[in-house]
Amino acid sequence: MPTDFDERDHPVLWIRTLGESRDDDIAERFAFAERHLQGRARVAIIFDTTAGRPLTARHRRMWTEWLTANDHRLRKQLAGVAIVVTSAMARGVFTGVFWVWQPPMPYAFVATGAEAEAWARARLRDVGPSGPPTR
Repeated sequence: MPTDFDERDHPVLWIRTLGESRDDDIAERFAFAERHLQGRARVAIIFDTTAGRPLTARHRRMWTEWLTANDHRLRKQLAGVAIVVTSAMARGVFTGVFWVWQPPMPYAFVATGAEAEAWARARLRDVGPSGPPTR
């Protein structure tokens, strides 16, 4: 199974990538996020890439298109996304890319799941259960 979805600790949601992603894996991740973006309660997503492989150019393009198409909902419902990337060099590269392209939601690149969870919970506390998130 290439993705592990964990919503037991809602409103903190985990998406853990496992191995190499296929197109249908990306679609499942979109569907999971979309389902949680339909409610009124704000959520925070932890995207753990620790056990995953880097995305292909095609999959990065799919993510870009999905993020663009869902900009308004992401700004409204998503308190933030913490992305677990174990490599300090990769975190630096991603941070640079996100300085150039500003995503529609607050984000953090972190080294561990514990850091991700602490950041996600702090974001949820900062923005409250509903209404527009703050940066």
